[in-house]
Amino acid sequence: AVENTSVADAWADLSIQKRGPDGPIPAGTVFQYILDVSNLGPDPVITATITDILPDGLIYDDRFTSSSGNANCSSADGVTIICTLGSPFGKTDTEQIVLDVRSSDPGVLTNRAEIAGNLLDPYLTNNDSEYRTSFGLTNLAIKKYAPAAVDAGDTLTYTVVVTNIGPAEALGVQIVDILPQNLALTSVSPDLTCR
Repeated sequence: AVENTSVADAWADLSIQKRGPDGPIPAGTVFQYILDVSNLGPDPVITATITDILPDGLIYDDRFTSSSGNANCSSADGVTIICTLGSPFGKTDTEQIVLDVRSSDPGVLTNRAEIAGNLLDPYLTNNDSEYRTSFGLTNLAIKKYAPAAVDAGDTLTYTVVVTNIGPAEALGVQIVDILPQNLALTSVSPDLTCR
């Protein structure tokens, strides 16, 4: 017997993941957003479109790269970016698109991209992805305080003060503190992730 699948019965689970620089990024510079796109199947899509609307403070620099060479991106206003994938975009197919974007204003901006195809997609939770980036210069300062002396076996408390003088918000800030061999970390307050 021959089984025929109509377009009405076909479906495809499209997925998109957006990545970008950790920041902070100096205002006015060009940086890249990376869009990783996949068709998780089971059927190929004939048309697949990515829509990326940039927030205020960002503008498309009218340049992109496509890992397959089959995608095309354009923007009529420098804000709404439309990317079309090569046809067909089949099961297990992947595409990586790199968009060049210019920042104009300092601040923390969230950018969202979404993908849609011509077939039913029953799993919509992976059809959009957003990325948060800090723009502008930051000035981080750190000071460390400790008592002049403690008795052997007693608890030694270090106080670390980190300040962002600005003007931009800093994301993903990490502190590296290498303890001497005769000291071991026992607790941290407030509740921070330390290892």
